[in-house]
Amino acid sequence: MFYKKDYYGAIRLYSECLQLFPDNIALLNNRSIAYLKRGWKGDNYAALRDAVKATQLDSSHEKGQFRLIQCLEALGLNTLAAKRLDEFQRKFPEGAMSSSVKNLDKKIATSSSSAENNREETVSSSHHDYTHRYLGHFNCQTDIKESNFFGPNQEYILAGSDDTRFFLWDRTTEKLMKVFVGDTHTVNCVQPHPTLPIIATSGLEKVVKLWTPQLLPRKQQEDSTEEYVIDSLEKIFQISQQNQESLANEMNMSTRMFMIEDILSISDEYNNPNACATS
Repeated sequence: MFYKKDYYGAIRLYSECLQLFPDNIALLNNRSIAYLKRGWKGDNYAALRDAVKATQLDSSHEKGQFRLIQCLEALGLNTLAAKRLDEFQRKFPEGAMSSSVKNLDKKIATSSSSAENNREETVSSSHHDYTHRYLGHFNCQTDIKESNFFGPNQEYILAGSDDTRFFLWDRTTEKLMKVFVGDTHTVNCVQPHPTLPIIATSGLEKVVKLWTPQLLPRKQQEDSTEEYVIDSLEKIFQISQQNQESLANEMNMSTRMFMIEDILSISDEYNNPNACATS
């Protein structure tokens, strides 16, 4: 998948393998470069986390040390990247002669180092870090997107989104399990029942929707849920990747409207609101 540039698929498989082998250095390094190649918002930092763990497990691993420098450069931490690269060249003189190392050296040397000292101080100071990251939804229209735990053992994560949908992830693996159409515009609120398998959602519509498991014959169930349940998760992530790339740049209003129109094209029956709406 990686060589086909399916970075989302590669990251998904690496993540599933890391659930079984969390200290596998090769998997950590491979997922790290897949994050860098995918380039979604937050991916550079996720790549750094994997690279740091890999080097902590084996500080003599050449590829792991090089991957760490790549991550620092991608985050704009050029002074720290240059320092690490100098250490790398002394420690691995043969590896330092490779074209990839030389190209990275030039890239760091020509990159702007403005305002990077504050970012380096933030990286080196002791802050709490996230343990899981769930992707697919986005928030650029309204100021609130609720997320919640769901399931008898809180094994799932729920969240609303600006693309008419709400999302369900596996809490442990971070895998997107299902996407539901919850509103004609935006889903801001998702609340599970404390004891029953019921989810309440609301958005910009003047209704609150309740979601429960259906006890219907399979064919009738498929017909009744067809317009509400999105099974094309690959399509969702293709659109999400485009959105993340757009969000990585400075956005103006026309960019935001383009993103909404693109997402809503999956379901022709929904119209673009063409306006930013308050929650």
